[in-house]
Amino acid sequence: MAITLWGGGRYGWSFFPLIDVETGSLRQIGQTNRPPSSRHLCYRPRLPLQLTPESASTSASLLYAEETIIFNADKCLRSLTGKLNNDLASLAAWCSHNKLQINPTKTRFVVCDCHQRVLNYIPRVVLNKFAIEAEEEAVFLGLQLDRDLKFHSHVSCLRRKIAYGMRVLIKSRDVFSQPTILSLYYAFVLSHINYFISSWGNTYTTHLASLQTMQNQCISILTRSPYRSDAKTVLIENNILNIESSFKYKLGILLFKEINNQLPVFIIPECNLINTNITRFARNHNFILPLVHSNYGIQTALFAGIRLWNTITAEIKISQSIGKFKKELKTFLASMPQSS
Repeated sequence: MAITLWGGGRYGWSFFPLIDVETGSLRQIGQTNRPPSSRHLCYRPRLPLQLTPESASTSASLLYAEETIIFNADKCLRSLTGKLNNDLASLAAWCSHNKLQINPTKTRFVVCDCHQRVLNYIPRVVLNKFAIEAEEEAVFLGLQLDRDLKFHSHVSCLRRKIAYGMRVLIKSRDVFSQPTILSLYYAFVLSHINYFISSWGNTYTTHLASLQTMQNQCISILTRSPYRSDAKTVLIENNILNIESSFKYKLGILLFKEINNQLPVFIIPECNLINTNITRFARNHNFILPLVHSNYGIQTALFAGIRLWNTITAEIKISQSIGKFKKELKTFLASMPQSS
């Protein structure tokens, strides 16, 4: 079993894939708490949980078949490290009692903080007498999380994957038909772009600009468009959303599912999805935007999700099925001005 500890908010999170030593099967432990106002959203279907009150007594957790994240937050770094060490010791004892084993060599520990605050000492946690030093980044379910939550490492990884997809399109466009080339684009390019885009797609524009350029190049290769052709027009003609619209599309689907109680976990507090005012704004199923004071607040799933929801027409919001909502939302986003 491997663990990745993530300290944040100011500080604290952690991830644990649990492997049964005897059977090799996956097990789940921990609590169902969700991260308080996490900056970006990570969502994936989860397995049923086996609650263990002895473990993670002060930390919250998200549990998946592949990995589990345990996170904690504290304004004092020493206090946070102490909490994580206590919970990690309890977790190790519980695992040993249930014939599970944690692999300390695969355990990761990341402290999420800001550059303005200098760490007064090097934090570390201890697992079975094995010291785990804090690292700059960690990978959780294929998503590269850096300590600043700017996703520049994940974007760099995406550029390499999309570049490989571009080479595939270039070498195959003279061999296969147009529908086949389009399928290759979906497989080698779009699949990487859409993976967890609801988490990283709201990062800074400077990080996304290079990805958008590469997507435009892929579409030009796919359609054999002239070098100076308008990328936005080509995207619309082929019913393909750009990076920004793809993020809004995925986030809109998650918000629709939460409002209709189709998600196993809340991504936005329920109190923010209630509008009892008797106004035209409320009759259009809009919600009140939370008050923010910085770009950090603007990039939260809470603010970005509600702001997007308020721009969608009322006819789309009251769709009776998720399939109809997806279709109408994609048409709506494609009709909006898109950045190239």
